[in-house]
Amino acid sequence: MIIRLFSIISCFSIVESSHFYGGTVTWKPLNNTDLNSIVPIMFTQSYQWRDSQTHCDQSYILNQFPKIPMNTDTLQCVTIPSTSCGNYTPVSVNGYCTDFSTLFDSSSSQISDVENITIDSNFCVAYQGATWPGLQSPICNFSCYIDIAKWSVGCCVDLTPRPDGIINTPPVATVISRMFIILFSKTLITFFLSYSSTVQYFI
Repeated sequence: MIIRLFSIISCFSIVESSHFYGGTVTWKPLNNTDLNSIVPIMFTQSYQWRDSQTHCDQSYILNQFPKIPMNTDTLQCVTIPSTSCGNYTPVSVNGYCTDFSTLFDSSSSQISDVENITIDSNFCVAYQGATWPGLQSPICNFSCYIDIAKWSVGCCVDLTPRPDGIINTPPVATVISRMFIILFSKTLITFFLSYSSTVQYFI
């Protein structure tokens, strides 16, 4: 059985804003017994944003317009060489607002796009950027924030048919966005994984 999980990767670089709170990217075949040369795959992006910088209200939810965060960012294939991406084309990260909270200064978005991908393809897609909220820094005795963290949220697609003639349905994994992480130290984050009728925990 072939399993791929989304990943969240952190490193450091200079940023200009901090409106991204995290999210998930998942995929699934519309028909997991479709073994034609081209397979329709649905990619679903779910993100959390800082509402004061992206904005959502009840009219956004009712009208499903405009999408948030209203930028030009895309979900890109990050596998090299690009010829391994199975004819995947980048899709916008802008999604339909599904919820918001002025109290917690947050808004949620979700959107699904269908891409026609070549069978037997194996590649990864990711939404990457540098607009992560600041982290408390030990440099100033935790009295200041450093907002230089870059991030990458994505998933890996594997359309290799199983011996039983079925395209693997990927697991669904979630992780709660970090609340407090000390810079330059190791932090354990628990991933909740659901696959078919089984449930496992990964750290």
